[in-house]
Amino acid sequence: RPGTVVWSVFIDRPFSFYFFSLLSDEKVWTVEAIEDFDDLHIDPDTHVYMHRITYTPGQEPSPS
Repeated sequence: RPGTVVWSVFIDRPFSFYFFSLLSDEKVWTVEAIEDFDDLHIDPDTHVYMHRITYTPGQEPSPS
């Protein structure tokens, strides 16, 4: 649906990047890595990742 926005935050799960790669490859979703956000002072050795995923109107997913 046009205007759909999904926010994703995950910690120390680098394998989850593959999911975003699959979304982006479909051309139905635009995946944007957010670099500047408040990490709420979580331990600096902890890796926090945030993404904004938006629907691209007029695109159709490829058949599975």
